[in-house]
This record gives sequence, C-alpha cells and structure tokens, in this order.
Amino acid sequence: PNTRQGKYFGFYFGFGGAATLTASRVGGPVTRTTSTKSIKAQLADVPAATSIVVRFQASDGTETDSVPCTTAACTFSVDDRQTYNYKVFFQNGGITLSSSPVWLPVR
Repeated sequence: PNTRQGKYFGFYFGFGGAATLTASRVGGPVTRTTSTKSIKAQLADVPAATSIVVRFQASDGTETDSVPCTTAACTFSVDDRQTYNYKVFFQNGGITLSSSPVWLPVR
C-alpha cells in the first residue's frame, strides 16, 4: 500500500505532506477591519473644475468612485486586508475635464 498518496495530492494544491492542511485552516478567515484614507487634490490645479471624484481600485480588481468632493482632501473607507490604487478626476457638472494618467498607490 502506498501511504504517500496524500503527499502528492497536497503538492498539487500547495500543501506538501497534507498533514499541515488542517493546521493552515485553523482560525478561519481574517476579520475585516476598516480605516479611513485621504487623497489630497487641489481644485485650483484645473481651471473651471468644480469637483473632484477619486476612483479607487482594490487589489481584487473592483473599482469604486468616491462621492464628488470640493474640499482639499477626499476621504474614503478601505478594507485593510487589501491594497488600493487611485485616479483623480477633475469635473465640472459631471463632465471630466482632466484625470490622472496612471493608477497611483494609496498610502
């Protein structure tokens, strides 16, 4: 009898030896914690802009737009288990006048 079949099954799924499979699953998923981040942008940078919308991209690929803000900093709530990138859109009446050309990391 081959007693090592579990080993190769485990190698295929990333758990060599398979005895560690249950130990790696102890504790369940990590609970969600949130924090508030802030993106600074100046309306004066783009003439005729009346609001700023920040588009956030999470590490899982989902994109979310912020509420239009008119202050110097747009704030948003993030899931601390993921990393985020953002783009800034300067708008006037819902029409985009200018935007950042690349995704920038949220710090």
